[in-house]
Amino acid sequence: MPGRTGTTQGKRARKARKVDVLPVSASIGNVFKVEVEKRVARMGEKVSDRYSNDVNPKITFQTATTIAARPRLYALGMAVIATHSEAESYLSLLMVSLFGAKPAAGAAIFNLLKANHLQMKAITSVAAVVLGKESTEMLKPVLKVFEESAENRNTLAHCMWGLDESILDGVVLARSNVAARFSVEVLHAAGQKNAKDRIKKASSSMNDELQIWRECHFQNALSKANKASSIMQNSYFEVLKGTLARSR
Repeated sequence: MPGRTGTTQGKRARKARKVDVLPVSASIGNVFKVEVEKRVARMGEKVSDRYSNDVNPKITFQTATTIAARPRLYALGMAVIATHSEAESYLSLLMVSLFGAKPAAGAAIFNLLKANHLQMKAITSVAAVVLGKESTEMLKPVLKVFEESAENRNTLAHCMWGLDESILDGVVLARSNVAARFSVEVLHAAGQKNAKDRIKKASSSMNDELQIWRECHFQNALSKANKASSIMQNSYFEVLKGTLARSR
């Protein structure tokens, strides 16, 4: 009936206006909290494989050779890095939106912070002032999803990629200082009577610092990056909606 329809529409309109001015915590909590918790629960998946202590890996750290031998893994690695960059862009937008009427100031400050932990501290500090304690608590699981993805991205971007002749379906990742230390040890051992033992000792001592990434690990990292990008985008829009409502 016309009268009843009109009343329903009026209620919906009033409800819509009311939602616009709800605290951001309510919006993020109702829309994303359950999904975020599900995603965080899945973050405990194994990031990579490791060598056992009794294995003496024979690794060659030559980027061009590794890329040529494992083009699919290289492509997946680049996909992880690119997708996480998208998540980073929404993280920056989230920070900027918290500054409301003066977004340029937020962008200038945030862009000076290169380390992830400093960016997280900046966002939570500003959110505590702008949104309040409850809203900041709601943002923490969102930021945890981002940090998990960032860890994978940094590993792929900053580590040396190597090949082990015994691992046909993966690559070996090591921080540059670890790879350099091993290479120096090999050079110093060359030509000496105990060369084999020295190389064996050097290999076993750095096993804990080597990561073996197979396709399943790359796919897992890409999944996390996609989730981080999606959830950061959604969170940005929710925070933006709340800040715009308060500025009216």
